[in-house]
Amino acid sequence: MRVVLGDSIHIKGYTVEGLIKTLTAKRWWQRFLWGKNRCQAADYLGRCDPKAYDAVPYLIEILKNPKEEPMLRSTCARSLASIHNEKVIPELIQVLENEENIDVKRSIMQTLGDFGDKAKGAKPKLVSILKNSKDNEIRYWAIRVIGWILAREEIHTLKNLMLNDEDGRIRSGAAFALGEMNAKQVLNDVILAIQDKKNDNYMFEFALGLMLLEEKRDGLGAKILEEMEIKGMMHFLNLAKYRSIYQRLPKKKETFQFDLKKSILELIKKEEGQRFEYKTYFRYNSKIKKESKESELKVINAIVAFLNTEGGIILIGMNNSKEIIGIENDYLTFGKNQQNRDGFKLRLIRVIEEKIGIKYKKFIEINFENILGKDVCIITICKSTEPVYIYNNFIIRVGNRNKKLNTREAIDYIDHHQWNK
Repeated sequence: MRVVLGDSIHIKGYTVEGLIKTLTAKRWWQRFLWGKNRCQAADYLGRCDPKAYDAVPYLIEILKNPKEEPMLRSTCARSLASIHNEKVIPELIQVLENEENIDVKRSIMQTLGDFGDKAKGAKPKLVSILKNSKDNEIRYWAIRVIGWILAREEIHTLKNLMLNDEDGRIRSGAAFALGEMNAKQVLNDVILAIQDKKNDNYMFEFALGLMLLEEKRDGLGAKILEEMEIKGMMHFLNLAKYRSIYQRLPKKKETFQFDLKKSILELIKKEEGQRFEYKTYFRYNSKIKKESKESELKVINAIVAFLNTEGGIILIGMNNSKEIIGIENDYLTFGKNQQNRDGFKLRLIRVIEEKIGIKYKKFIEINFENILGKDVCIITICKSTEPVYIYNNFIIRVGNRNKKLNTREAIDYIDHHQWNK
């Protein structure tokens, strides 16, 4: 609680002047008489916000002194974030350069992050920590702060960490940071990382990053987080963070159209594999020159296989020679007023509902993009929470093909597979 009396600000009955005296006290009896220890005084000064500008030099002096208690130095760093005087940024960077205490170093990095892109001067040091530190806790916070200061030059670095680092928290922190930087060029990479079995225990920050990239309340990231909330898989602080970000997203569906073109062009270069398959058409059969339920079934079988394995991406509109031929011939198989993306999506959703089941739609995201003047469809599938059947058949993804298992194989697979619970 704060009240202003003249030019002094009081917090819990203590003025800024009194708190500074407590903070700078050298003798124990002085601290006792003033009623609060130095760490509490530093904390209260931070709660005074800009009114505590006079305390900044004293907070900096203590932060710079390695002989002071680490807890006091960390509190001073966080109070500087609250006071938010941008003039301290160079001094914070200088202290970070030579700091050895892990707790103090983390607090300094978090404070720099609170200054946002105004603290971009810290980027070289943060990158150095990221590459050279052996402490994954410090590396994690370096990643998060790189996201907070919007150091977009490091998107490629964060992408590599998300996909390849051995530590799960580093991978998930990188995904979250990419989301905070709005790095939409890595959208498909984040989706593929989410579908990777090794990231199951770090799903919260991956999903947050994806939700920030998708910028919509009905995207795959939001659906994963919603399911985690329903199942009670979030503790209180994570739940608050999720809801805070969710409230900032547009309320109407599809209000933001992100550009997938660059990611798709990169995807085309890949060969079919465990998490990627391409199809020439959805329902058009080039041999008989008309629609074919057999063609539809091949796409649905692939979706089921990805649901039952580790998820994946299906690109429709590319032939075996990796030429973009588009899905315009698919459009011609629809009714007169549905020969467009909407008609395609409606038909695909209807077939999914009929062949697989309505409840599995939440694991499937459908997008379109125009490449080289031709429409393509991108179906992104997340790993299912339970076995999925089609016509009583159980299909999984093995390498670059879809495999139908016999009864004995299916039972054994279902018993040992780690479903996305």
